[in-house]
Parts: sequence; C-alpha cells; structure tokens
Amino acid sequence: MKIGIFRLDILRHYYFQFIDALLYSLKNHDISEINKFEGNDTWDVVFIISHVKILKRDCLHLFNNNFKNIKRVIVYETDPLTENHDIKNMYKFLNRPFEIWTYTHKNVMLIKKNIPNVVCHYFPLGYSKVYDYSTTNYSFDIISLVACGRKRHEKLCTKNVDDAWTHEAWKNRVCNNQIIINVHKPERDALEMFRLSPLLSSGVTVISRESFHQDEEEMKHLVTFKKKHEINGYSVMLNNELKRNTREQIQLRRENIKKKFREKFDLEEMLKKLI
Repeated sequence: MKIGIFRLDILRHYYFQFIDALLYSLKNHDISEINKFEGNDTWDVVFIISHVKILKRDCLHLFNNNFKNIKRVIVYETDPLTENHDIKNMYKFLNRPFEIWTYTHKNVMLIKKNIPNVVCHYFPLGYSKVYDYSTTNYSFDIISLVACGRKRHEKLCTKNVDDAWTHEAWKNRVCNNQIIINVHKPERDALEMFRLSPLLSSGVTVISRESFHQDEEEMKHLVTFKKKHEINGYSVMLNNELKRNTREQIQLRRENIKKKFREKFDLEEMLKKLI
C-alpha cells in the first residue's frame, strides 16, 4: 500500500513525534513524507497532518485538482475545536470524500454534531517505541510544557520546558523527570494527547487540569486529574514521595505506567484496525 504523510515543512517540528511514529509503525508499506502533490502521483492513503485553518489559508493551491489519484484522504485534526469554530465549513476546501481522525473526544463530538456525514475516529496517538524515551538518568523537577509567566510558573511547576522540539530534548530534558503537569484554558479543555502520549509511553506521571468529561473517563487510570488550584500542592507532595523511592521502585512505577498505556492504546495495533 502506498501511503503519504502530508505536512508543511515549517510546521513539522510541532508534529515530529507523531510523524516519526507513523513512519515507523507503517514501515511495511510504501510510506513517505510529502509537502506537495504532483498531478500524476497515485496514493492509496494520504494523511494530512496540520492545522486545517493554515492549510485552508495558505495551501489551497497544493490541493486543487491533485486529489483525483488518491483513494483515501485522512485529515488528522490537531486543533482543539470549540463551538466558536466554523466546523461546518472548515473542510469544504478539500472538495472530495475524506475522513477525520483526532486526539480528543471533544473534537469527535463537535465534528459529528456539525458534519454528521463525515466518518470521524477518536485516535489518541497511543504508545510508540519511537517516543518511549527510556532513561535511568532521573531528575525531579516538576515540568510544565506550556510557556507561562513567572507568577503562574511559580504556582504550578519548578521548570518550564516549552522548546523541546527533538527526540533528544524530550529524552534528556522532559521524560527524565517523574512528574509533568498539563494545563489548559477552561474553554479549551480537550486533553492534549499529542503532549501526553510520549510522556505516558516513557512512564512519566501526568497530573492534568480537569478536561473534557469523555477524555477524563478514557484516561482516568493513566492520568491524575485535578482542579487548577490543587495541582501544585498535589504535585509537590507526590514528587517528594518519589524522591524517597529507590531507583528500582521508580523504574517499576514507570514500567507499570508504560504497560497500562500500551495495553489500552498501542499505536501500531490501532493503525492495523483502521488502515
């Protein structure tokens, strides 16, 4: 099967883990990354990975008249959608049958509500060897991956890492720690599985602000959900407990998190069911 993963060069670093995991998981197919469509190219499947609003604004010329030789188009929606988005018209520029995969139940709910005839799958990335950053060089910072001001930073975490755009950075600056906090605005409460899948694949403990109820239900055995004002106190308490653990205890805890995540969401197995 010939499969293309379409992405914009300028945005690849935002999705590098997912793209690399797709390339690895589908390596038994004829798979490649593409940033444009040639008129004579034929494809069995093309994944479109990007913010649809950016594609619609800047890349319409890449799609016009170039979809005729593609059997199946899968849009992976990376934006956390809200009621304020014009979802009914967001994808009309594709001008052909397509399906949508996305990482949060909130997006699925909104897409099915607004475009009931489009096939939409909940596809939360899942465990992958590509971003299983096994390490024994443990640190004990409480990490946030979202840029925030000093006051907010002091209330929530001990270190802010908002520039980790390589596998090496994730392994040595992020996933070597034991606790990651996950925060978002109340109106954008979709659970950020782009961020969480590499963490859980590496056995990191995730403490998240409360999220969309179906996302919470899906991940309740893998992620600890707290109200915003509870996050700091709980994170510090747990981090202090982990500091007292032996390396063997920490390793066992991380392996258990990985195992539970892989049993529930294994990227390769999920792809086999849908491709």
